[in-house]
Amino acid sequence: MEESGAILLFVLIMGAVFGCRLLAGRLNHARIRKHIQDMGGAVVKIVWSPLGPGFFGDQYTYIYEVDYRNKNRTHRRAFCKTSMLAGVYFCDDRLVYAITDKNTLTDSNAPKNTPCYFIVSVTIDDPSMRPLYDQYIDKVRPIVERFGGTYLVRTENIAFPLPGAWHPDRVIVIRFESREDCDCCFASDEYKSVAGLRENSVRASAIIVDGTVNGG
Repeated sequence: MEESGAILLFVLIMGAVFGCRLLAGRLNHARIRKHIQDMGGAVVKIVWSPLGPGFFGDQYTYIYEVDYRNKNRTHRRAFCKTSMLAGVYFCDDRLVYAITDKNTLTDSNAPKNTPCYFIVSVTIDDPSMRPLYDQYIDKVRPIVERFGGTYLVRTENIAFPLPGAWHPDRVIVIRFESREDCDCCFASDEYKSVAGLRENSVRASAIIVDGTVNGG
């Protein structure tokens, strides 16, 4: 009996430690995301990095590697220290690449700054799920705009001039200044946090079409 009680106590303690770590992680992610948004930027991803720079120190301080866009659309990567009782501190903040005035990227291996168009067709099979999809509509727009996306079309007023099986209920067209902007947006933690609202309410298909700088 004593051995069983000791095992149960150990399990409870480990469960409490794991729960506290999970809660701290969520709060830290929210704190980092707010810090970057307050600076006019947007988070691409946040990854826990316990052995990052500065891990020797306060046992209540957590370290993350953060990919983010600043207000100038420069893609940066940094290590971030934060804790329940402290602010958000960046170190080793470095450039991944930046878009210049000549429509090229400072990284010669990166793609040219060619606009692209994210085109989505949506089918609403179950009207009772429309309120859930409406939540997605409200939440996704500011995320897309933080990554430089511009909505060109958001409509359910659709005509079908040619015969065929494609009959969506809604069409969305979003313009991004570069393919990288588009990819970062839909791969970001912010977008993933709301994607389930769409996945659980409608059927959607999307394509990405590259444009040209001069429209040629």
